[in-house]
Amino acid sequence: MPFISSHPTLVTHAPRRGSLAMRALRAFVRMTHLSAQRRALSHLDVYLLNDIGVSPEEARREASRPAWDAPSHWQG
Repeated sequence: MPFISSHPTLVTHAPRRGSLAMRALRAFVRMTHLSAQRRALSHLDVYLLNDIGVSPEEARREASRPAWDAPSHWQG
């Protein structure tokens, strides 16, 4: 939607709060990063898992979740 400024010959477009394409791209990037993190988690050995306080079963369960399955507070 055009925005008409106080200058009579200047017509600009009002800024949008993120187009649908940009929001979709951000969501795709978040899912890609989450998927990579889960894949990395699945490759940690038991000693590293113990170091971060995660059991091997918890790591397997988390790593098997789909990329779109993330709590809303992770989605920034």
